[in-house]
Amino acid sequence: RQAPPAVSAEGGDLASSSLTSSPDSPLPGTVVGPEGLSGVAVPARSQLKVVVGFCPMRVLRADSNVELRFWAAPAPGSQRKERSEVATTVVFLDGQGADVPIVVADPARRVLDFHCCCFGVLHRDTAVFHSRGRSSMRCQPVAPPELRKYLKFIPKVGFIQPGKDLGFLIEFRPEAAILTEAARFINPETSQVDIPLVIEATGQVMPVAFFLKAYLCDSLLRFDPPELNFGRCSLTEAISLPVRVTNTALLPQRVGFVRLPPEFRARPDRGFLQLLPRETLEFQVEFHPRQEGELQRQLLLKTDRNEDYGLAVYGEGFGPGLRFSESTVRLKRAGFGEVVSVGLSLVSTHPTATLAFAVDTRAAAT
Repeated sequence: RQAPPAVSAEGGDLASSSLTSSPDSPLPGTVVGPEGLSGVAVPARSQLKVVVGFCPMRVLRADSNVELRFWAAPAPGSQRKERSEVATTVVFLDGQGADVPIVVADPARRVLDFHCCCFGVLHRDTAVFHSRGRSSMRCQPVAPPELRKYLKFIPKVGFIQPGKDLGFLIEFRPEAAILTEAARFINPETSQVDIPLVIEATGQVMPVAFFLKAYLCDSLLRFDPPELNFGRCSLTEAISLPVRVTNTALLPQRVGFVRLPPEFRARPDRGFLQLLPRETLEFQVEFHPRQEGELQRQLLLKTDRNEDYGLAVYGEGFGPGLRFSESTVRLKRAGFGEVVSVGLSLVSTHPTATLAFAVDTRAAAT
């Protein structure tokens, strides 16, 4: 983009005059002001500055003639109400669109595709720029104000040497609030965000434009049921309950139960599975109490994105109704026909019920 030239139109001795433009073949990207010069009045013995802006979108050499026509306003008290053309001035415009010094190194990388981006997860990519200038140039990436807290550029400011490349690392960490704070950049039907970014270079009027594209999605895992209640379980038994885990993200996630308490086990594959996008898989959680009493725990489910989820579990362990005073009985040596006896107590641990028992005579015979 070149600095717009100024063209002056003299009003001369005209008591009143007006000015308009009618270009025969305007230059591409040319803007004539103010407001196209349609019906602009030039007071007597004065001048009007006409600003022509030339904004080429490609490398080219262009020229054009702009015709300025002057009309005289009717004299005060005259019965004639129509204006009469009194003069015509032709202005020749010549412009050349040249290459800017700083450009995207790879035109195919003008749009950075981040694919699926989950809320709260950091995503990275690199944008590389090339200098065609003859001196070092200071460059700074700039994002829209609504998205600056979700984007980070490393480095914040860089200097590109002549004929060299410079890369900016772009870190994008979206949050759920981006859907409302930057709604004008997001397609509500597809959740695709298109972020316009620019590189401002010192001495280069036209900034370098590039874009960031991504699909926003939630990365949450959902439990069904949200908690497990095993109820009462004997110390000599185990209870297994199912829990379904759903991946709500558009990306696969590797999940697994880690640091499980000794009373719990998860199956299959010891609680480690891969969940595909929008997939639901079932785990079996087993409760084997080690001691009597109520138990409340949070089972930790971890993902490969370093996210933690807690599954609340409840259970109560109780011992058997009858218990021997000794778990092992050792008898002394005895000869054939000799009888050896040892005393052993059988204790009822149930608080209210009366328990009956019987001795296995087959075992007693041996």
